[in-house]
Amino acid sequence: MNATLPAIATEYLRTVERGLAPLPRGRRDEVVADLREHLAASLEGAATEADVRDVLDRLGAPREVARAALAEAGVVAQPKPVMEWWAVFLVSAGSVLLPVLGWLAGISMVWSSRIWQRRLKVAATLMFPLGFGGVFVLWRLYDGLGEDCVYSPHMGVCTARWVSNPALVAFFVYGVLSPFVSTLLLIRALSRHREATAL
Repeated sequence: MNATLPAIATEYLRTVERGLAPLPRGRRDEVVADLREHLAASLEGAATEADVRDVLDRLGAPREVARAALAEAGVVAQPKPVMEWWAVFLVSAGSVLLPVLGWLAGISMVWSSRIWQRRLKVAATLMFPLGFGGVFVLWRLYDGLGEDCVYSPHMGVCTARWVSNPALVAFFVYGVLSPFVSTLLLIRALSRHREATAL
């Protein structure tokens, strides 16, 4: 059923969907679709905003609807994801403060978490091993390739050898950007979880 819902009913569904953040995307979409269909049928005769609100009140608060769906799926949302925030710190800044060990500890925490989905865990692990610490190692390796210098009577210009290799340049850019991307993805998922538990 694809009936257009009133704005307050659409917002109600969005709030429920935020509360379902711990569920996998497929299951979340399924719950929201069922709820949308139920609302469309229930609101068929609703002529005023008061009628719509009455139907929504009978359905229950979005927080309660989301919690019921989570409980049915056997998912218990963690209200304070302390370990997850430590994981974000360790895979980013911690990978520089504690080279190799910091990143490995952070990734271990990422895989232990019940908040992040498997594909995000894989992405965080493979985007760039060793995180920002790995970028530093990469930089030192490239720096060790030496320079090519061209001298003229009045000046000399030196360029790092790897800069003239497009593949190495592309890999270096990827290496620098990917830790930022993986960290932002982890933080975004944590923010969605916080919204869900703060409904």
